[in-house]
Amino acid sequence: VVDGERGTHDTLVFNSSRVAVQGRTSEAFGMAAFRRDGGELPFTIKVLYQDNCMAAVHKPPGVNSHPPSTASGPESFNSMSVAVPYFVAPAEGHGTEVNPWRPGPVHRLDKATEGVQLIAKTRQAR
Repeated sequence: VVDGERGTHDTLVFNSSRVAVQGRTSEAFGMAAFRRDGGELPFTIKVLYQDNCMAAVHKPPGVNSHPPSTASGPESFNSMSVAVPYFVAPAEGHGTEVNPWRPGPVHRLDKATEGVQLIAKTRQAR
């Protein structure tokens, strides 16, 4: 995004331009960004389906849907709501400075439960 407009390969960028990179275009980038302290991933998320409004992901067992209110430090990374934005592409036009929005779970699954969790990519989908 250059000066609030989606750029293309031939968009001119000037010293005064405001440039924002949106989206997470690959699982590899998501995994690298989600690593804590450069170590191993706490867990990975498999995206089963996604479109511009929602995604369906596989929630592994032992992972909270949301971090506990008492969580801090590395423990706070062990939740779907923190991890999902690194593995799910944002909806087009969302996740930018102009329209900030992070994809997030629309329902909870217990920590021990493994299964499909639905993710809202827009406020309307939530």
